[in-house]
Amino acid sequence: MRRLTAVAVLLAACVPAATAPTPTAVPSAPVALVTASAAADAATFSPTAAPPTATVAPTSVPATPEPTLAPTPAPTRAPTPTPPPGPIRNDGQRIIASLDTPLVWFFGEGGGSPATNVANYRLNGTSLAGSMMRCTKILTNASAACAALDFVPSIRLVNGQRYELALLDQVLGSFVVRGLVAATPHVVSVSATQFALTVKFDRPMLHAGDCGTYTWNLVTPGTIEHVRGTGAFPAAIGSYTTTNAGYGDFFTAFVSQADISDDCTTVKFGSGWGGVIGDVDITVSGVEDIDGNLVQPRTFNVTIADEGPPKLMFAQLELQTAEKKVIRVAYSEAMDEDYVTDPERYYLNGKAIPATTTIECELASCTWVRLTFAPSAFVYGSENTLTIIGVRDLAGNAMTPDIVTSGKFQVF
Repeated sequence: MRRLTAVAVLLAACVPAATAPTPTAVPSAPVALVTASAAADAATFSPTAAPPTATVAPTSVPATPEPTLAPTPAPTRAPTPTPPPGPIRNDGQRIIASLDTPLVWFFGEGGGSPATNVANYRLNGTSLAGSMMRCTKILTNASAACAALDFVPSIRLVNGQRYELALLDQVLGSFVVRGLVAATPHVVSVSATQFALTVKFDRPMLHAGDCGTYTWNLVTPGTIEHVRGTGAFPAAIGSYTTTNAGYGDFFTAFVSQADISDDCTTVKFGSGWGGVIGDVDITVSGVEDIDGNLVQPRTFNVTIADEGPPKLMFAQLELQTAEKKVIRVAYSEAMDEDYVTDPERYYLNGKAIPATTTIECELASCTWVRLTFAPSAFVYGSENTLTIIGVRDLAGNAMTPDIVTSGKFQVF
């Protein structure tokens, strides 16, 4: 019996053990080769899919459940190194030019040096007339020279396109536009007082001034500061419009400064002259973000509160000819037309103004008023004054002080 048992054991040891079938390897998908030039120009890369995992045959013993783990994020491909910026490059829609040979830079009665006139610059042969330009690095060792320029070009830049910048016939350099992103910006909020308007966007916007500073450049189309155009006074309205003619004066005549937030998403327009009060509509359109995308037009309704009584800013002789003499009277805010055009409230040299005098609001807000006199109303060779009594603003506040006399002026 012991021998039989031993033989059985030996026979069992000679039988090969059962094993799981070996999985067949799945061929990997071919990997596309990326050339150095393609890698430099590609904006994004699609991650290569990992080969499928081989399936293991189950064993007769149940496997112990593995603990649940948080999914591992896919590895991020390192960005393609960006070559160092050249002497001329784009920053969004702006053109930044560092000049190896500084340009002669001076202003004078004859118009200054050619480099100071933006119309003399060419982008691919087209004049940059109408663009914003400023010198950001002036050298004054010997004579004034400019070593760096900043443009907001009137020509909108296109991704991947090469541009040549020239001053008249002198080529300053070339660059390829990169990094522009297509996305629509939106206005987040609008708020207003009599003396200020604040507009906030959802991203950095194209700007003529620097972020975190203020600027007086209010006429460059597309920029966050564009409240009016160039030309005769009052100028054409810009990217901020309203159906209220009186409030339109605030944009076209009275805004004197634009404060830009540190991130260039917000602009605050300020003025020493007050606008109208009450309910006003304000539409924002035509402003671009830093990549040149136009904002989604949007209209806001705001209520502007009165901030106190008006003041006389000045009363001065604006025009005098052999046929007429014109005095412009300027108040600190929008005024009640019935009061400021009432002849009984004006006295010339202490006497009621002549019945032939015409009085009209020069602006829709009646902030400025024109009085046109016959020449005979004035005393020649003597100092004349205009006295104003009891005019009121749109809230019914009387001017303070209630009686004001202008400075003296002579006629000839």
